[in-house]
Amino acid sequence: MRALAIADGGTARLAGESVSGAEWFDALRYLTAAARLVVHDDELAELPGFAADAFAAVRTQRALSPRAVPGGASARPGTASEAAAALALTEPILNASDWRAGARHLAPWARRLAAERQTRHSGRNPLRGIQHPAGLHRMMTAIVPHQNRIAGAVPTGSSVALEFRHIPNLIDADDYCNVMAIHLPGTTPDIGRHFCSLALARLAGAKTWAQAEDSLDTPQRRKGSWRKTTQKILDPQAFWNGIGTLADLLRKRGVIDYAARRRALSELLEVPHESLFSIFRPVRMGVTRQRQRHAAAWIWQALTGSPARDSPVYAGGWEGLSVASVTAARHKFHDRVPESAARELTLWGLEWLDEKGTGSQPDS
Repeated sequence: MRALAIADGGTARLAGESVSGAEWFDALRYLTAAARLVVHDDELAELPGFAADAFAAVRTQRALSPRAVPGGASARPGTASEAAAALALTEPILNASDWRAGARHLAPWARRLAAERQTRHSGRNPLRGIQHPAGLHRMMTAIVPHQNRIAGAVPTGSSVALEFRHIPNLIDADDYCNVMAIHLPGTTPDIGRHFCSLALARLAGAKTWAQAEDSLDTPQRRKGSWRKTTQKILDPQAFWNGIGTLADLLRKRGVIDYAARRRALSELLEVPHESLFSIFRPVRMGVTRQRQRHAAAWIWQALTGSPARDSPVYAGGWEGLSVASVTAARHKFHDRVPESAARELTLWGLEWLDEKGTGSQPDS
């Protein structure tokens, strides 16, 4: 057996390259720990029954105790059957002809580990405490490389004509759910929708994520590093294909000048009493000064593709009311607006924009 020969001082090779015996066993320990987390039943099915059963039992135990993984994942196999399974599972990687071939064998595990990291370990590497040699690290980097792999995959020469002003701060919620959520596992919808808007800006020509934020007038408090978000993207090409689909959808629905809308609606700090009364009367909602303001912020969100909290309505605070109180009232207002009143608010806002000279534009 190869492991015993190496333990006795025999020649050790990892993916075609000479390594020390210690490095070879470090690679074996790391890959065994990875297998315990992500090996699939179809892979176990290729092993002898006694080995498959032993390894499946260990995998199940690890799944039930995820917090024990970082400190205990590198423990030696507890039985000969588990050891036999570990050696059989890792052999195609350890004994590959070169690091590229090893990377091809390792790729399914590496991608599952990336997903595992986000969904079960809050973004932390579950194998962070386990040493592994440079040769194995080279394979991992080839599969899940540095965060710039996302920016580096931005399509060039795109056939989709897109300008910054045509991009909302948050892409449509349904578009995110139907097209992009699958590419950003473990990401909250609000963050995901905003990140996809920034990706659209990259597609439109922004050279960096910071430039993308500036191009969309992103509020200062929301600017920052997108490293954690980019790390969640398992397939850069599929991600950018999805962003291209979003760009196509924006144009097919009719381009909207969101920047012009933001400029115009920055002047709307409350919906006039008479106008809001005619909208709310059929649904038996009363009109107050606060609701006039919340209605203006509601229109801001509906027509600019930006969160209501970013509306100039809330920029200076409200007399005698705490921020928490205003925020709670805003949420309550949004929850209470009936669909028929929402349509009327949208139409009123579009007419208001037209009067301000932004031109007739399609409803968002």
